[in-house]
Amino acid sequence: PPSLTHPFGVDRLGQDTFWNVIEGAKYTLFVAVLIGLLRMFLGMGSGILYGLYHQRFNWVIEPLTRAFRFIPTILIAMMFFISESGIDVIFQQCLMLSLITFLPLTSVIGDELRYYLKNEFIDASRLLGGSKWWIVKVHIRHHLRSRLIVIFLQQIAQSLVLLVQLGAFMCVIGGYETIDLSAPMSDPYNVATSLSHEWSGMIGLSYHELRYN
Repeated sequence: PPSLTHPFGVDRLGQDTFWNVIEGAKYTLFVAVLIGLLRMFLGMGSGILYGLYHQRFNWVIEPLTRAFRFIPTILIAMMFFISESGIDVIFQQCLMLSLITFLPLTSVIGDELRYYLKNEFIDASRLLGGSKWWIVKVHIRHHLRSRLIVIFLQQIAQSLVLLVQLGAFMCVIGGYETIDLSAPMSDPYNVATSLSHEWSGMIGLSYHELRYN
């Protein structure tokens, strides 16, 4: 339990919980921001194309996006999650967690773009000879900027929630190890701990601790 020596207490391995949280902060923030940036990079490119050429791609994007609304994201993530350790594996995990939101984010950004294209000054710009890409570069970019910041922050929050859910199913960024804490001549007692002490992994692997006083 918490004490003057260990204000946040220690885990079942005797490790100080406070310093584990501090150590895992860099991985948590790095992974969350990286996933958010990858999602925005992929979603912006495809979303702009979808918004400008809505009639061409709507017959593909709309049915697939509607199907994704009824499939929990965690099920898709668990199917392709790589439960290993290593820097290269972490980048692969982040890329996978970015791709599973590709279609929904494309639809969101495309709808935002089409909303701004309905303004009267956009029609005036077209009449004066402005191309679609020129309109996006000169007019839409300034109106869409604030909305994209909000979407970026939402993607960071959603990625953290998804990582916590994955941790409950032993899918942890950076991998985990299982330690045998069973006493001699007693029932097996194994504890899983995150190798990187990443926050969502620590929460996901330790949710069962809520049952104890």
